[in-house]
Amino acid sequence: MIKNILSFLNEFKKNKGGYIAISQIVSKSAMIVNSFFIVRMLTKEEFGSVSLALSILSFLMPFINMGSQNGLLRFGSLVSTSNEKDILSNYNFKTGNALNTITIIIFLIICLFFSTKYNYLVTISLILSFRLVSLSFFYQIRIDYQIRNNNYAYAITDMLFNVFTLIVSLFLSFFFGMYGYVISLSMSFIFFSFKVKKHFKAKPYKKFPVSKKEFWNYSFGSSIANFLHGSISSLDTFMVGYFLSATSIAEYRISSIIPLNLFFLAQMFVVTDYPKFVKNHTNKKYFQTYLKNYFIIFLFIGFLLIIVFSLFGDYIIKLLFGNNYYATSAFYVLILISVFCLLILIPFGNITAALGLLKKNIFASVGAMLIQIVIGVLLIPHYGILGAALSTGFAYLFSGFYNMFAVYKYFKKN
Repeated sequence: MIKNILSFLNEFKKNKGGYIAISQIVSKSAMIVNSFFIVRMLTKEEFGSVSLALSILSFLMPFINMGSQNGLLRFGSLVSTSNEKDILSNYNFKTGNALNTITIIIFLIICLFFSTKYNYLVTISLILSFRLVSLSFFYQIRIDYQIRNNNYAYAITDMLFNVFTLIVSLFLSFFFGMYGYVISLSMSFIFFSFKVKKHFKAKPYKKFPVSKKEFWNYSFGSSIANFLHGSISSLDTFMVGYFLSATSIAEYRISSIIPLNLFFLAQMFVVTDYPKFVKNHTNKKYFQTYLKNYFIIFLFIGFLLIIVFSLFGDYIIKLLFGNNYYATSAFYVLILISVFCLLILIPFGNITAALGLLKKNIFASVGAMLIQIVIGVLLIPHYGILGAALSTGFAYLFSGFYNMFAVYKYFKKN
């Protein structure tokens, strides 16, 4: 067993997974530090309004470029030559950026719907619309490195984006408060605009290396699947905002920051190995070996996380966010759910995507959303943010086990 785990970790190291791990740690640390700082800078009402706008943006992130980056990741991993990868990347850059305008318009319309109840939301949403441009450029550059197995460049790009955002955020938030914060989240497109122009030079090509119909079917299908799955982490905030108040949004946001950011522990493995998932989509033995070693590692990590936060959760929350906040029951529920996601949801959710099982991904997310809405409507008015945490927990449980069963059935047939 130890030999297999060491082999698993050596393969991770061979694929430059160490750079991905470092970038995930640095990037998540930058995001969390940014959250710690801004919580102390803003009032609960301001933080609640910003959190709502960011939740709406997160809700729509799967439709950045109408999902063309999803097609680039899958088909760019399947094609073999550098020239074919160039063609796909340039097509994604040109067409995806044009389609991103649709996502920006939808974002602004949704924000206007909430603007009568929440102060500042109109101005915040106008500024944050530029973040969709920044993220578009960021995803395109990062995925281009990923499909070429250049995990070092992927990691550097990831760290630069998040550290740059942190530094600018600390500076602008200190002098301009809430508006400085949202400007800092949105202005990195200025830096990336120069990068993408240099990186994606238009090149004539005679033949598109894959079927455009298949490319867009997968791209848009993945967007829908990712949108539905991502909605699970946004619907709870929307329901808290609808049933409760901006203050409750802030309290729920604080309860979820640490648990949801623990996902990076699994993502650093999945990001490193995703191109191999695609290439081995018919290799049952590969996935059996991979998952066996993955489970052993993350069972230990999950057990350790539960012990640490059970003993020191309240101290950690007060240390990081100040005495105005504390470790609620919602926080402890979300910690347990995050451990489940590390073990089941994240690996199997990504494997179903790599296998091309988009319908299964969509069914899992639709079922999870329905469960979350029903439980949320029943529990949030009576139990507050604990009800929101429980609704999210049951949604993730359903989605994780559904994806696991889908992968099992796929390899049973093949």
